[in-house]
Amino acid sequence: MSGNGIEGMGFAIPINDTIDIYNQLKENGKISRPYIGISGVEVTDTLSGQYNLPVGIYVRSVDNGSSAADAKIQAGDVITAIDGNAVKTIDDLNNIKKSKNIGDTIKVTLTRSGKSMDVSVTLKEQP
Repeated sequence: MSGNGIEGMGFAIPINDTIDIYNQLKENGKISRPYIGISGVEVTDTLSGQYNLPVGIYVRSVDNGSSAADAKIQAGDVITAIDGNAVKTIDDLNNIKKSKNIGDTIKVTLTRSGKSMDVSVTLKEQP
């Protein structure tokens, strides 16, 4: 990208990502990815102290018909771990999700109204 006042930016995609995309397009004619179905915001250490919430992903909304909706995840929940792995950032959540397949069931640890609970989420295909 270039222009007046722009020094210049370039973008790169890791070759392993392109190979997976290529193979999916070749075999299926589309790209399929696992999907939870939430919109979330990171609860950092600072926000955790301000709002008395655990560090994790605050669920702002849940998509109708999504895996999260099926598992009864609600807006206001805070996701703190997936399959026992701490989730502190959206990248953490996405990296775990990328390692899974459509149809896999994951254990999501969340906090709701100050109480910790585990829910099983079966990943669906991203629409």
